[in-house]
Amino acid sequence: DDEEEAVPKISMDYFFMSTKDEEAKENPLIVMMDEETGEKYARAVGHKGVGTAGERDWLIKDMDAEIKAWGHQGGTGGHIIMKSDSETSVVALRNAVAAYHGGRVSPEAPAKGESQSNGRIEEAGKTVREFTRVLKEQIEAKAKMELECSMVIVLWMVRWAAMLISRFLVGKDGRTAYERRTGRKCRVPVVPFGESVWYKEIRETKERKEKFCTEWREGIWLGHQRSSNEALIRTNLGGVKA
Repeated sequence: DDEEEAVPKISMDYFFMSTKDEEAKENPLIVMMDEETGEKYARAVGHKGVGTAGERDWLIKDMDAEIKAWGHQGGTGGHIIMKSDSETSVVALRNAVAAYHGGRVSPEAPAKGESQSNGRIEEAGKTVREFTRVLKEQIEAKAKMELECSMVIVLWMVRWAAMLISRFLVGKDGRTAYERRTGRKCRVPVVPFGESVWYKEIRETKERKEKFCTEWREGIWLGHQRSSNEALIRTNLGGVKA
């Protein structure tokens, strides 16, 4: 038992932003959490499961990258427990992520009829929903408009809500989830999500291509890059790192 408790445990489940969405089975979120540190990950996924013809490969790779960023590498030396309930769609996703991650991945499901044993991920899903709602209301109040779930910025909003919680929400021990993993506070600068900002795009080389032209551009701030101090910016041409 002591050996099993020492194995890192990753929990995941699907959630809906509202009762209306849940009744219509629309706009699900996948939420994942490292139970040791409390770090959280969330994405708006359109529908549950892994789909067909590789349509959810992006999600599988992204979840694997997050698990690795949390310090859990695959390969022969890696061992994690991956926990979910027994719903077919989340089991399919869990198994696909486990296969892609590699190493030793032990599946785990809560005992039938004992939802409390999966309570930490339930609380994580609730927290991500609430933070997403706050970000949504903040933008709606400032921009004098109403956001729809299908808007691109809402997809980025869900992502940032989980990262915001991991990096800046202080727990009962006086530390953030990010601090529990890294041993230091997150010092990467932030501005309000969706704010219009001036940015400099990350160059491919050290040399400026156009030395007489400014490198400053205007875009919308969407949050931090996963494992660096870069910011993610949305422009009319798509997303860039800055």
